[in-house]
Amino acid sequence: MPYDYGLLMSAAERFCFHPEHFQYGNSGRVYYPAPFYTTVCLPARYAESLLRLLWMVAPVAVGLWVVRGRAAALLIPPLGDHLLLGQSTWLLLPQYQLAERANREERATFGHGLLVALGVLKPHVAVLAWTWLAIHWRGQWRAYAGWLAGVLLLSIPAFVLQPSWPLAWLTTILRGRANDSAMGRASLYLVADRLGLPPLIGWLGCLLAAVLIFTALRSRRGRMAFDDWALLFALCNPLLNAYDLVFLLPCLVDNRRWIGVALAVGTIAWAFGFVGGRFSLSVFIPLALLVERLWRVENRRVATA
Repeated sequence: MPYDYGLLMSAAERFCFHPEHFQYGNSGRVYYPAPFYTTVCLPARYAESLLRLLWMVAPVAVGLWVVRGRAAALLIPPLGDHLLLGQSTWLLLPQYQLAERANREERATFGHGLLVALGVLKPHVAVLAWTWLAIHWRGQWRAYAGWLAGVLLLSIPAFVLQPSWPLAWLTTILRGRANDSAMGRASLYLVADRLGLPPLIGWLGCLLAAVLIFTALRSRRGRMAFDDWALLFALCNPLLNAYDLVFLLPCLVDNRRWIGVALAVGTIAWAFGFVGGRFSLSVFIPLALLVERLWRVENRRVATA
């Protein structure tokens, strides 16, 4: 059984059926918001073999759909991490695809809103897509209705079982998670983590880096496209792990150069990961893409804000 998949399903079992043994914190590596656990606990208990099979096949299937069959894009390490560990950020790929295409697609529908609601299962990764779509779907009330309906459908069971879970989860995310030096941590927070600096220094460093990257992109490119925001988010969100960077896949679809850069840097990251156990080097993928983004400023058909 993939390691992270086992942790996720074990936590879901405790939250839904043995709440007296459930506790947020680093000891059990329990970090997810409660709606995630209530969503998977019944399938995990009554159809675990089927759920495990789907969980391992789905990242590839969804990834291929997102990149429109360009299999090369699927070789980047964050997706490989999903297959090795059984992680869950692939659930957010549809909403990042919607965000990347927000200015080029037809009007959003109720179904689009339901897809975006999946972000409640991993909000620290979904927040960028949620913010972008909230702005670009102005006036499209059917999409907003689907979004709200999906969030309520996913969240109500968690509040029924444990009404106070948001406080416990936020405390863990903002305090305990910052002290967890897991080998897969990504973003520029990794620098402070590897130097052994206090978590507050890491968070402040990410904030400063975000300001500098935003200033560089804005001055170099004029207006910020979604791809620009995605790179800034990937590099400066202290809560991201290496596998979370799979959300960059929709940004690679229409840019063969970005696919090439991601594969080249990803190959190096894979090599160091298997040799030295430092899979967090996947952070060099968005860093290399940022350098490419600043180096070449040709016009592209992108969604801008």
